[in-house]
Amino acid sequence: MVYSDAKLAPAGPKVLMLVGDWVEDYEAMVSIQALEMLNIVVDVVSPGKDRGQMVMSCIHDFDRSHIDGAQDVVFANSLGLSGGNPVGFQAVSERPGHAVLITRNFDNVDPADYSGLIVPGGRSPESLQLNETILDWVRRFFDEDKPVASICHGIQILAAAGVLDGRTCTGHPCCRPQAQSVGAIWEPTNLMDTVIDGNLITAAEWTATPGMLRNLAAAMGITSSYVQPAGLGRV
Repeated sequence: MVYSDAKLAPAGPKVLMLVGDWVEDYEAMVSIQALEMLNIVVDVVSPGKDRGQMVMSCIHDFDRSHIDGAQDVVFANSLGLSGGNPVGFQAVSERPGHAVLITRNFDNVDPADYSGLIVPGGRSPESLQLNETILDWVRRFFDEDKPVASICHGIQILAAAGVLDGRTCTGHPCCRPQAQSVGAIWEPTNLMDTVIDGNLITAAEWTATPGMLRNLAAAMGITSSYVQPAGLGRV
């Protein structure tokens, strides 16, 4: 039997995702697909881009000792790294990733249409944090206490928007000085955990994407659970 989107349930809540060239591949692509699996509509937007255009993503990985202040040495060791004696490259490797499809015209966005905001990391926040329209949108989500999920370098955009004063958060460890300079309370993590402070949901690396998305969905009133059918075993 062939299934099409037309046979699925009516669209659920809408989330706005901010991307630009060299957004982190995993944090954007996995988030889009996982949220859509929960019937959440994800509008992917980028400055100067219209629906149907693309931005390029990048892939950063833990090729050499990229633990950057992580507290969990067991996790570091599982990656073949050493949290106490870093060796090799001082930064992650960077490769081209997938092309990310823009699904809504940037100039047609109204934050009032969305139940939440998701801000992936990678390189794109370096330029997106300079866009005043994006900063205004971020402030509106915070003013209306809507869920905002930020991962990795996405915290740079929130810092530039001036919404982190007194808020507990995390992100890529190299973003800590910028966040703290605008009053954020920085929470180091093991790169797997999610930090929640009211409407603000933050994570440090792509390794924490599942928890970030789970908490974002829950903040919008969407939860899921799995009940194993009788007679179905696991081998």
